[in-house]
Amino acid sequence: MPMSTRSQASVNPFADPGAPTLDDVVTRIADGDGLSAKEKTARTTAIRTVGRAIGLPLSAIPAHPAFLRKKLASVVPARVGLKVSSWRNAKSLLSKALR
Repeated sequence: MPMSTRSQASVNPFADPGAPTLDDVVTRIADGDGLSAKEKTARTTAIRTVGRAIGLPLSAIPAHPAFLRKKLASVVPARVGLKVSSWRNAKSLLSKALR
């Protein structure tokens, strides 16, 4: 399924405009048929948690594993109001969502 393009207001001038974003991943999950409603909710919630932790809108975060690894390495869960276990779970669900 093709990913949507980002609006000009949310474009990072240094990112590939054709590259999928976390916002695109959320849309793909919502439109997909392979997951239960509970799994869809868990994965989209995890993606939104990651966006909040990074401090950017989902439409400005490339869905690129190397980029995300680097950004997520600097996140301190307590600073964004998360327990370590919740943060680990969010990262795990993000990884599943990117597959």
